[in-house]
Amino acid sequence: MSAIITSGELDRIGLSRTHRQRALACCLIQVRRGLYIVRPGCGSRSHVVLQAHARIEPDPEVLGAGACAVAERAGVRGDDGAAVAAWTGALGSGGAPVGIEAAHVDVSDIDLPGLRGHAARLSILARSYAGALPDGCGLSHQSAALLWGLPLTRTNQSKVEAIMRGKSLATEKRIIRRRAVDDSDFVIIDGIRVTTVARTLLDVALDHPMDVSVPMIDHALRSGLIDAGAVIGLADGIRGRRGAKQARWALALADPARESPAESICAVRFHEHGIEGFEPQISFRIDADGTIARVDFFHRAAQVVVEVNGEIKYSDGDPGAARARQERQREFGLRNLGHHVFQLGWPDLFRPGVFRHIAHVVSARSPG
Repeated sequence: MSAIITSGELDRIGLSRTHRQRALACCLIQVRRGLYIVRPGCGSRSHVVLQAHARIEPDPEVLGAGACAVAERAGVRGDDGAAVAAWTGALGSGGAPVGIEAAHVDVSDIDLPGLRGHAARLSILARSYAGALPDGCGLSHQSAALLWGLPLTRTNQSKVEAIMRGKSLATEKRIIRRRAVDDSDFVIIDGIRVTTVARTLLDVALDHPMDVSVPMIDHALRSGLIDAGAVIGLADGIRGRRGAKQARWALALADPARESPAESICAVRFHEHGIEGFEPQISFRIDADGTIARVDFFHRAAQVVVEVNGEIKYSDGDPGAARARQERQREFGLRNLGHHVFQLGWPDLFRPGVFRHIAHVVSARSPG
């Protein structure tokens, strides 16, 4: 975990503009104007104190011994040594770093590609607004969802989202939507004002596609963040609002039996393509030894199985090979039972042709 630090704090520890530019090419990351985080584990000797300043639990050796002593032991010389020496006044007294209170972030995933890296970066950006939102405003939509631990399935939003009474506002990094809200719609998480789980799910369902909202609703139900009765109540209270039809479908499709965001998106695709009859998480005995196979979706009338592998990839080496063999044997057993088996990967969930083919097979194999 790292603390979000300000330009003023970088100035206070003596990080000149030149050294700041060098650090930005290394371990210093700008979240938005005037706010930074530090990627941990930097090997540069000239960034020893910068690393210590950003830690939630500061290194007592750095803070107690003083920056110059640390630089001396690290063998820093020349300009870099002088820069580290300039930081002594800020840290040599033994005081702790002064990052934005409660704006503590996990930076371990920020360099990853795809959804995981996007979610990490958006979460950091959201947390950077701790104490920086207008009165009566709170994080909402996907920004609130991240703080609640709900899954993201698209990279369709790169701005922090918030809601409040009054007029809508937008900047390069933030969008505030005008909504009818009161204090009961908000809670405090890690010192940040965010919408409740119920309000977050409702806003996402109203304003984002169903392949974003349904995985969040399924996860919230499965993890106990909300119950089915509350979901029904949300659906009953949104008639006449923009996006209400889409939101009601999203809430109606929700099912905690689905075990991953990929399965939730698959269920959304079934709905979008008019495919009915698939049940989640059905088990079969597939051989005489009593081996049980549980499948993600099964259509009883058509005897069609759909498996969703999501972003799972088989690793190299023996464990990956063993897993691949096990999956092939499992699929062979299902086919021996007379089932037509579809194996979908994450990209398949965004290819309409795949679901048109599933619809065709279901129709052809269904009786009557």
